[in-house]
Amino acid sequence: VTRSRLRSGKWLIFLNTMLSLEEFFARIYLPFDYEFLVAQSSSRLRGKIQEVILTEVFRVNSTQTLQKIRIGDWSHGTGLNWYMAPFVQRRRDLHGVVIKGALRPQAPYIIQTKYKDKKPVEFAGFSVWIFKELQKRMNFQTEYMIPPDGAYGFRNENGTWNGVVGLIVTEKVEIGISLFSSTAERMDIVDYLPPILTSKLAVHIRQPTAEQNTLRHVLSPFSTPLWTAFILVALIIVVALTATRYFGTERDKTDYGIKSSCFHVFGAFCQQSPATMTQFPSRLVYVTAYVTGVIMTAAYAATFVSFLTVQRYNLPFVDFEGLLKDGSYRLGNSTDSLMRRVYTELMEPEVRSNALPSTDLEGLQRLCVEKKYSFLTLDTSLKGLQADIPCRIVDITYAQHTTTLSMIISKSSAYKTLFKHHLQEMRRTGILKRLVDITWPPNRNEIVEKPSIVVSADMIINLLLLLAGGITAAIICLILELLDEQHSTDTLMITPCVTREAWIPSRRSAERITPSRTSLLT
Repeated sequence: VTRSRLRSGKWLIFLNTMLSLEEFFARIYLPFDYEFLVAQSSSRLRGKIQEVILTEVFRVNSTQTLQKIRIGDWSHGTGLNWYMAPFVQRRRDLHGVVIKGALRPQAPYIIQTKYKDKKPVEFAGFSVWIFKELQKRMNFQTEYMIPPDGAYGFRNENGTWNGVVGLIVTEKVEIGISLFSSTAERMDIVDYLPPILTSKLAVHIRQPTAEQNTLRHVLSPFSTPLWTAFILVALIIVVALTATRYFGTERDKTDYGIKSSCFHVFGAFCQQSPATMTQFPSRLVYVTAYVTGVIMTAAYAATFVSFLTVQRYNLPFVDFEGLLKDGSYRLGNSTDSLMRRVYTELMEPEVRSNALPSTDLEGLQRLCVEKKYSFLTLDTSLKGLQADIPCRIVDITYAQHTTTLSMIISKSSAYKTLFKHHLQEMRRTGILKRLVDITWPPNRNEIVEKPSIVVSADMIINLLLLLAGGITAAIICLILELLDEQHSTDTLMITPCVTREAWIPSRRSAERITPSRTSLLT
């Protein structure tokens, strides 16, 4: 009988009463996950069987002693009594067996903490903490092994596997302690434990220089339709003010043409006080202008301040299409046709030249050194390594996808069911959540990712130049008006003398002519 058939069913064997189970199974290896039952009579009366005991037998591994669990009995008086506990409870203790596990050191998941003869012998980190909790629950010991090539595990051109996956396939180890993303190729040769962590695999680049175009920010607080509506409202108020003065009772006392009304309405929007209005329609128009100005100014000021304090960046690309067109960034493979082109054109040359970084930390630090470089990694890796990265890093919005991570185990492992059960129990009881919070504290992430922002002179230099230009234009206009007024004064000092000389003779002539005209009338 093959192993697969033994594992897939439940087996029952009847043995003689006098036969010892240890002797019968001395040279027979019954793996940990087999359900093998032995029915053996315990007493006879006048040649008839009075009681039969049902015993489950198995071995934790090939070197361990035979384990026996009584799961039921049968007798003439009571019949069949079946008091078997669930499978995971009957197999909850591994009796200190040594399980070989492969891992690839990669902070913050696996960190080397102790060395012996220049070889790491103790580890810490998120994945190791989970595995140590499983080790305590299941009562086993671990022998760690690091793959010589330091890889997670990929299929070579000759069909073999390297890295941690290769060690499991060749049965050198039983479980992979590192966290692996699910791929179709890996699932064909290894089994995955229940999901441990959900993360976002994204392209990361060095944070570009923040935008300093303050002139654009002047118009950015309001959208184009809102600016259009505001201008239309201002024009309507100008026309209304002109109409109230033109058709009012004080038409001849003040000059409220279109030009004058434009300046008065603009002053109202700027909260400037005009001359006292005596007509009620004019006052009503001014109240409307003031209320509109207050509302628009408050909304504009609040939004404009946010535009100055919130930093914005111009990313070189926002998706994989842009990454492909840029040509200076590297990514991994995928079944998608676009991702295959990205891999062939961008990543394959670096893979062949051995230029890819060996760890996430090395790749993220390279972003701070090389100007045109990107790195594909998990967002959980970035959060866990931010303290060791000297520059700010951002991810690309649409060049990413969500993936689930978990440990892998050999398809032939006898402990798969027990590992899966305890991992689910750790999730249900909140232990996994607690380990996630220890590794990636929420408040720490906020401090690292969102530092305080200070508005500098560089950010408002364009506004200062605009203000200086306005002051300069006002001074020039003032000088021109003074010169024009001086010229008008000089003209008035000359013109009255000429007019007086011309006016006096004409007046005398009129006096001589007037009596004659009077006499003619009389």
